[in-house]
Amino acid sequence: MTSQPSQPVMDEYLREIGLPGTGMLVEIAEGLLLADKPAIAEKLGQFHAMGIQIAIDGEVAYGS
Repeated sequence: MTSQPSQPVMDEYLREIGLPGTGMLVEIAEGLLLADKPAIAEKLGQFHAMGIQIAIDGEVAYGS
């Protein structure tokens, strides 16, 4: 599992590279929203507060 930066780290990084949150889009898998986990809702709320756009990929990939 990949470690995710916390909101303060993400804010700092965006400032460092000169990119406003509104210039960033995060795409998440539809299945992520189906997982009833408070941490996911919290992270999406943090992204929203930073102005980061969130797109939902509705395609479902099935393994063979």
